[in-house]
Amino acid sequence: MSVINDTITFNEPVTFNDTVTVAGGITYDDPATLGVGDGTGSPTLTLNKLGTGVADVILQNAGVTRWVLREDASEDFVIRRYDNAGVFVDAVKYDQSTGLITIPAGLTVSAGTVTTAGTLDVNGPLDLAGATLTMPANQQVVLRYVSQSIVHGDLTGGGAVSTIALTGEPTGWLPIAAYMVTSTGTTSSNAGTTGLTCSVGIAGVIEGYVAAASIFGAAGRKEAFGGTLLGSYRASDALIATVTATGGAADCAHIDSLALKIVVCYLAVSAE
Repeated sequence: MSVINDTITFNEPVTFNDTVTVAGGITYDDPATLGVGDGTGSPTLTLNKLGTGVADVILQNAGVTRWVLREDASEDFVIRRYDNAGVFVDAVKYDQSTGLITIPAGLTVSAGTVTTAGTLDVNGPLDLAGATLTMPANQQVVLRYVSQSIVHGDLTGGGAVSTIALTGEPTGWLPIAAYMVTSTGTTSSNAGTTGLTCSVGIAGVIEGYVAAASIFGAAGRKEAFGGTLLGSYRASDALIATVTATGGAADCAHIDSLALKIVVCYLAVSAE
């Protein structure tokens, strides 16, 4: 074995047919290509670090570090990400002792299927918007219908009662619970109207989903009794909200602030 204790510059391709040990560093001037193996064997590139040290493969652009492949002091495999100025941003870590992979910025799977044979623990928000969720046989997810916002301009003046048709109701559903919620305080501009109630149902059964309850005053979810149609299969209901002004000279035209939504929790009915 030969030992060279100085700097050597090769201006032509060099082939080593035995082990080469480098105690310092190797620098390749641009343009440069480092090839290991000739395609006929099983070449190996080994980075052998101190136990408490790190072993890095550094990827740069014009001398600025962009990525580092690292075995850290804990023997974990780390892919370190840097910004365009070479400042460290974050890292993906493959834990050597547990096998767990930590991805700091999230994971996007653009195609294919993600399969797990073990437990999937989610410790943060899980966004399933636009997803189709397939449940095991005879199990269902509770879904939620939220109506359009009903505002005071939707009420019909000249009388105490206004009927508003809801939009976007599901079909072939099993409604199991319903409630009303206001996002702003409900007020009247006239002393003749001192209150406002609302019920939810269908034509002929106006309290079929939610019995009449006050929606006057402070914003929030309103406590009310459930209607008689809850808990039964409904093929296609055209839901209506019946709003009634109360007071000595009640008139829906007196209501000057209202923002009401109807919420129905339900099961989607499919083939038995």
